[in-house]
Amino acid sequence: MTQKRKVIDCRWDPSEGSCTLAVSGSEEEVMQASIDHAVQAHGEEDTPELRHDIRKYLRDEKRKVIDCRWFPSENQCSLAISGSEEEVLNAAVAHAVKTHGEKDTPEFRKEIRRLLKEAED
Repeated sequence: MTQKRKVIDCRWDPSEGSCTLAVSGSEEEVMQASIDHAVQAHGEEDTPELRHDIRKYLRDEKRKVIDCRWFPSENQCSLAISGSEEEVLNAAVAHAVKTHGEKDTPEFRKEIRRLLKEAED
């Protein structure tokens, strides 16, 4: 069984700068990247208290999925894509452009993001 990925998002603890950085990966990767970010972008000091505060915000990453079978097409495409939200969004847009003739626009990306569903792991 694969290890659950972790995620943390600055929006969960809003700052004066309205930071929107999100980081996902292994727990160690997310902790280190979050500490580095807090020090560099938010002027924090790397202390045990900071590490404790960051750790309490860690969450299991929810996998997303999109499936062409939800949107019947002339070519009866049955491709399904799952992974992190950004991975699925990028792969789904690339697939839709190449296979279904869609245009990669901000509006199309917003629509695809809205259609993503939680994967059943």
